Amino acid sequence: MAFSEPDDWLQVDASLGFERPELVAMLALWRDRCRDGRLPARADFEPRDFAGHLGWIVLADVEQQPLRFRYRLIGTQVTAMAGRDMSGRYLDEIYPPEILRIVTAGYRAAMDLRQPVRVHGFFRQVDRSYLSLESLELPLATDGYTVDMLMIRDCIALAGENRPALATAAE
Repeated sequence: MAFSEPDDWLQVDASLGFERPELVAMLALWRDRCRDGRLPARADFEPRDFAGHLGWIVLADVEQQPLRFRYRLIGTQVTAMAGRDMSGRYLDEIYPPEILRIVTAGYRAAMDLRQPVRVHGFFRQVDRSYLSLESLELPLATDGYTVDMLMIRDCIALAGENRPALATAAE
C-alpha cells in the first residue's frame, strides 16, 4: 500500500462547520445520547438508530498506555471506497508513523477535547487520492468519562462532488 507525501491533506475542525447534512444528523443523534455531562457509550445506540448511516460508520477502539487505536468495525461503504477492509487491525500496524500522526489527529482531538470534531480533506493513498473526505469523529465512553471508543461517520465522495459515491437508497 503506497501513500503520497503527507502535507495538509486532512484537517481537524473543532468548530464543526459541516458541509454534509448527514454529519449534522449524526451529531444530533450523539448529542441526544449525552446525559448530565457524560459521554454516551456504544451501548447507548441501537442499530436502528443508524438508518442511512450504517455503511458509513467506523468504530475504533481506544487503548490507553500506550495510546493505540484499533478498527473494530468499518462500514461496507467505507470499505468499498477505501478499497480494503482493515477491521480488527491496529492503525499503527497499517500506517507508517508520519501517516499515522495525520490519520489519527482527529481521533486524538476528539479524545482530548471529549467532544466531537470534524475532519476533512482527501485520501492520500496513491490509488485513491481522487476521493474527498468529510467525517464526524465522536468520542464514546463506557464509564461516561474515559474515551474508550470512537464512532466515526464518514462521507466519502469523488473530489469536487458534494454527495457520497456508492450511496444507496437501501441504507
